Amino acid sequence: MKNAMFLFAPFDLLSGGCATMFTADAQHANIVQEKSDFERSLSYWPGEYENRVQVAQQIATDHPEKDRNNPLRVFISKVDLPAFGEHVYYVEW
Repeated sequence: MKNAMFLFAPFDLLSGGCATMFTADAQHANIVQEKSDFERSLSYWPGEYENRVQVAQQIATDHPEKDRNNPLRVFISKVDLPAFGEHVYYVEW
């Protein structure tokens, strides 16, 4: 797919009423930690990514053409669209 864009909303099992199913303090602490880990991992996504250096290295080292990666550029940005959920991202490549 050449130039494509879409909205991506990862499914967040930890938000909403799910946490209310757990009553024990240890289970609640585990849910809080998992949500924290999930949100921290989402914070790494926004940005612009490309593999130009990898493609150049493959060309320079005479990597077989059929096995070379195609150049790729990806742009990811968090967007505020409450109708789609708390974690919504715009992705373009």
